Amino acid sequence: MLLALRVKDFAIIDEITLDFHDGFNVITGETGAGKSLLVDAVAFLLGERASTDIIRSGSNRTLVEAMFTMNEEVERLLDEWDIPKEKDGTLLVSRELNKNGRSKCRVNGELVTVGMLERLLSNVVEIHGQHEHQKILHRDFQLEVFDRLGGDELLNQRNKVKELFSRLKNLYAERDEIYGKEKERQQRIDLLSFQIEEIEKANLKIGEEEELLEERQRLQNYEKIRMGIEEAIKFLYENPEGFSAFEQLGEGLDIIKTLSSLDENISNIANLLENAKIYLGEAVDNLIKYKDSMNLDPSAIEEIEERLYRISQLKRKYGKTIEEILEYKEKAKEELDMLSNMEARLENIEAEINSIEEKLLYESEKLSEMRKNIVQDFVKRVESELSELGMEHAKFSVEFIEPSSGLNINGVKLSEKGREVIEFMLSSNPGELFKPLRHVASGGELSRVMLALKTILNEVDNTPVLIFDEIDTGIGGETAYLLAQKLWNISKRRQVFCVTHLPQIAAWADYHFHVEKKIVNDQTRIRVSMLEDKSRILELSRMLGGSIVSDVSQQHAKELLVKASQLKGKESLENMGGES
Repeated sequence: MLLALRVKDFAIIDEITLDFHDGFNVITGETGAGKSLLVDAVAFLLGERASTDIIRSGSNRTLVEAMFTMNEEVERLLDEWDIPKEKDGTLLVSRELNKNGRSKCRVNGELVTVGMLERLLSNVVEIHGQHEHQKILHRDFQLEVFDRLGGDELLNQRNKVKELFSRLKNLYAERDEIYGKEKERQQRIDLLSFQIEEIEKANLKIGEEEELLEERQRLQNYEKIRMGIEEAIKFLYENPEGFSAFEQLGEGLDIIKTLSSLDENISNIANLLENAKIYLGEAVDNLIKYKDSMNLDPSAIEEIEERLYRISQLKRKYGKTIEEILEYKEKAKEELDMLSNMEARLENIEAEINSIEEKLLYESEKLSEMRKNIVQDFVKRVESELSELGMEHAKFSVEFIEPSSGLNINGVKLSEKGREVIEFMLSSNPGELFKPLRHVASGGELSRVMLALKTILNEVDNTPVLIFDEIDTGIGGETAYLLAQKLWNISKRRQVFCVTHLPQIAAWADYHFHVEKKIVNDQTRIRVSMLEDKSRILELSRMLGGSIVSDVSQQHAKELLVKASQLKGKESLENMGGES
């Protein structure tokens, strides 16, 4: 339910704040007074595209705010978006547009996008403008209306068909992609196989390159190392030209040993020298053994160079290090395994396609049967509503048509909505052939067909706020009374707003708002007031007689109110099982 609306600097509205009530609300005023501006303001709040032209002259921004009561879907979305909920169960939304074209939207004080606001309020408000009835000319809209009347069971069946259809399309696309890239797949398999084989043949080992570089350096300095070892041995142990280090250490040790018998403090030094002689001997032995083991193979350095060159080739292709090359090989194996298993995947896809095709054919046939089962009752109800709206000779029918696009399964063509689209057919007068609604109906007839459908949909529709903007165009006389009665009937389960120029409709209102233009300080302003008692009679009188308000028109206005009140009371009693 819409509890309150505030509009500021919107078109020629400077600022209006209105409180609303449940039931049937009408908005009236002279032609050009700006009645539909209130509807335009709500449409702006619902996310409709708007230019900066809607900002009142002299202002920098326009602002529309509204307070609603929440419903389950609104609560679900607020939880999904992590927007706090008001403790009193109200929903406060706003949208503003600045001169620079920037828009700001808020829900319970939190900034949201226009898309989020539109999605949220689509669960709360539905606007039927004076040109809204054109939607009913489109087959998609007709099917939507028709299916909604089938109730939850039919809608659930349609969702089941839609899910199967979507899954099947995805499988078709995946299969086509695999077949379409078969050449590329084979080429990729060949490349990966070659790369893996090339890396595996190299038999790389982590740390190998560092060892090879070290060995190459040793081999490249073989002579220098050998000669250096021989010279070191000569100085340390075998020096034909004089005492070697080993001999001199021995001489020194003998002297120290002799002295240690004279001074105990020197004995520790003797021990150190004794150890030094032992370590020096071991070092010389190791040098001699290492020199003897050195055997230069002329081909060894060539083999090392070849191995390092092979490693460098692999590094240029697959990674900067041996670790990266081996990592590339593992990833290549994984990809090769996946590509090699495409044949198995194709078999699985084909099997799944066959299964889902079979299910889709079954479920779509079931959906078609459910639709056919409600056609007769639907047609009867539409014709009954049209008769009450002054089209007593109109005949209505529903034609099932094969979808123009979709999938073809075993000769059956279907879309995500099933095996058929539908076309509403109308014969307005006796003897006329049925023709598609878009070819035969006038504007007034379309308005009445839309209202007839909306009346029927009222039983299954959950939108709490309905706004009708001058849908009474082309309607008058007794039909206007019937239209008013239907709008009031809808308002018993919904909050209904209707912008109207017909006094017969206005008289049925539970709440009557009047819009008028005024010139204030040489500027046009709009004022909205709720009419009661005498002021309401005067407005209905104006609507009956134009600008002239006479005693006769006032009396007629009173009669309209009394008649509407009596009929409302009668309907209420009948609904309660009482008598009028």
